[in-house]
Amino acid sequence: MWIMDSDGANPRKVVSSGEEKKYGSYESWIYPVAWSPTGQHLAYIENHAVYAPIPAQPTHLLRIVSANGQGATVVLDDPRIGEALWWGSDGRILVPYREDPASGQDNYGVYAIKVDERTGKAAGPPQPITQAESRIAGMSGTADGKRLVILRSNEVAQVFIARRDAASHQWKEPRRLTLDDNVNIADTWTADSKAVLFVSNRNGTWKLFKQNIDETTPEVLAEGRSIATPRLTPDGSQVL
Repeated sequence: MWIMDSDGANPRKVVSSGEEKKYGSYESWIYPVAWSPTGQHLAYIENHAVYAPIPAQPTHLLRIVSANGQGATVVLDDPRIGEALWWGSDGRILVPYREDPASGQDNYGVYAIKVDERTGKAAGPPQPITQAESRIAGMSGTADGKRLVILRSNEVAQVFIARRDAASHQWKEPRRLTLDDNVNIADTWTADSKAVLFVSNRNGTWKLFKQNIDETTPEVLAEGRSIATPRLTPDGSQVL
């Protein structure tokens, strides 16, 4: 993270991510950043990508640091923290916070954390402000701290099927195979090309599904946390 004068001069680095390595992480980045009401400190979320397949997600640290780069402090180390941030005039830091960590669905509420700017420590656990479905991609508040604007994102991966014209080598108009509004990640076909294997977090738990291309309802093959990347055995009789 760098800051500079308002005319673009005098750029200087404030802090770098990854100075404290987290177990299982292989890269880290800073996003987003918010000034404190006094202008003396900056709050930021440090994200750590982990060695795990989709749907595993990065872990997050909420940190504050002085504008000169001194005294970087971890306010909250919690994988439930989202990727938006606002520091209100009353001293509270507002962040997206995942409602149910045991669920495979990404539903985030807005939670407030009271921070002592002198010590960089939280005065208590996150407190709920508002709750709803979907992720939170951004937030900002009015100068008096009485109103908050939230950008919610509900983009979910879906499974589509398309035919390929052998003569023209062009793809035909795709049609949707999965008809629900949860994340559906297609990975492979069955050996006879009559069904698709995909993983989905419908009903709050990740499951491995098999769905015939001429049907609308899938069959559950397996259930558990962080199911991903199904592959058929060479004879097509089993799924890894």
